[in-house]
Amino acid sequence: MSNKIYVPRIELEDLVLEVPTNSIIDSIIKYYRSNRKYLGRYAATVNQCFMDHEFWISKICAMHNDYEEDKACNFCILNDRRDVIGVINYFNITRGAFHCCILGYSLDESRQGRGIMARTLSESIKYMFDKKHSSY
Repeated sequence: MSNKIYVPRIELEDLVLEVPTNSIIDSIIKYYRSNRKYLGRYAATVNQCFMDHEFWISKICAMHNDYEEDKACNFCILNDRRDVIGVINYFNITRGAFHCCILGYSLDESRQGRGIMARTLSESIKYMFDKKHSSY
């Protein structure tokens, strides 16, 4: 029996959305480091731990567990060089008579105003409805 975990991947013409793996940790750290000041204006402070490789090994493991347990779905937005240029996070997924979740997202400051987030959000929402059978 295989222990391989399914990792969703959504391909757009010029971008890819995927649940992060350890192979892109350096790119994740680069994203948060280069956008630390920018993201701090709109969201909770980007903590120093976001710059730590070991933190991301643990965090990515938790993301995969949360995905498998249907608690969350975290995507990195990757360009054609596999640089992380943004993130989309569906978390606190609740099922039952009342289906809901919280959606959070961010995009690299230099990529603003190009419609990237609108396109990637649209595709990730389709995934959540069609593949995760959500009723958000």
